[in-house]
Amino acid sequence: MMFNLVDAQGFSSEVQEVAFAMPTALATDAVCDPNNVFEACPSDTVCFDRDQSGTTKCLAASAPVLSSVEAFYNTVNPAIAITVSGTDVDNDVKTFLVTFVDDQGNDLVVQTDFFGNPITEVELEFNLTQANGSYTGSFSSGWPVEAGVPASVRVTAADLSGLLSDEQVATVGATPMVNAGDACDYNRGLNTCPVNFYCIGPDAFSPDVASVCSEIQAPTVTSASSWWDQATGKFSVWAEGTDADNNTVGLQVQGYNAQNQPVLGTIALAFTSTEAQAGAFKGIIEGTTDVLADTVCTEASNTAIDNCLSTSDDFFACISEGDTAYQTCVTEQRAVINTITYFEVIAWMQLKQRAHQ
Repeated sequence: MMFNLVDAQGFSSEVQEVAFAMPTALATDAVCDPNNVFEACPSDTVCFDRDQSGTTKCLAASAPVLSSVEAFYNTVNPAIAITVSGTDVDNDVKTFLVTFVDDQGNDLVVQTDFFGNPITEVELEFNLTQANGSYTGSFSSGWPVEAGVPASVRVTAADLSGLLSDEQVATVGATPMVNAGDACDYNRGLNTCPVNFYCIGPDAFSPDVASVCSEIQAPTVTSASSWWDQATGKFSVWAEGTDADNNTVGLQVQGYNAQNQPVLGTIALAFTSTEAQAGAFKGIIEGTTDVLADTVCTEASNTAIDNCLSTSDDFFACISEGDTAYQTCVTEQRAVINTITYFEVIAWMQLKQRAHQ
């Protein structure tokens, strides 16, 4: 191999010839560095710290064993959950390969790649606990209803060495219900709360932390005001009110014209800054009114891209057309937005309970 060095001023060193060399071959049980490309463990070993002693060695790697799989589907608030358990002497289980199957035995398409091709097997990172050669894990997430209803799942465990367990198949059952006041899964896949109860934590901005099944009360807006500059589009909305649950996180904003007709749609915005007290809140939202047109103009952009792609294979040119359509739409919508004479604000919480002002 020939190489030379070039500095920031463009001056070059003499060309040197360097011969390729094989990495140093290490023996089984030898101390190794997993980041060192100049040494290599034997082909049937992997450089890792099995005993978590702080020292990595060339050790024979073992594939994980997947002992049990359970799966649940929440039909009321579409969500999927999977729990697993198994053994792995290396304690290095990393991810799980999962395929969802409908009641006809068809693999469900849950994602598409960059080119729009269907993906049925997905790699999921579970919430894992593993030590002393055993592991347990769980996964819970909202489910895209357009993918269809999963009837079963196929699951394979994968470790850091790329070794795979045997595949396990599990029938998908109904998400179990827990009682009021019980700890719960905020994603609603592993369990769900009784009617009129919601899974939420004490912190409105981290509702999944220490969440329990709670009976939620709607906030009340006691006063509100707004300001905006039509020339720049800058606006602010301020509101205060009461909230026994202390989980009000923002406002929904709806503009009206002089004829008391709504202008564009309602948009939900999180507080730019907020002050929470026991049973009360004060919050302010600041931004530009272009955000009010975002939904309409995003749709216009997507339509322009779709129309372009129907007649052209130039993906980047079509994206550019979408960007142009978006900016044109925003300019047009500004004239509409400038007919707004007042705003209605609606306090909203993570659970979308509302109070009007």
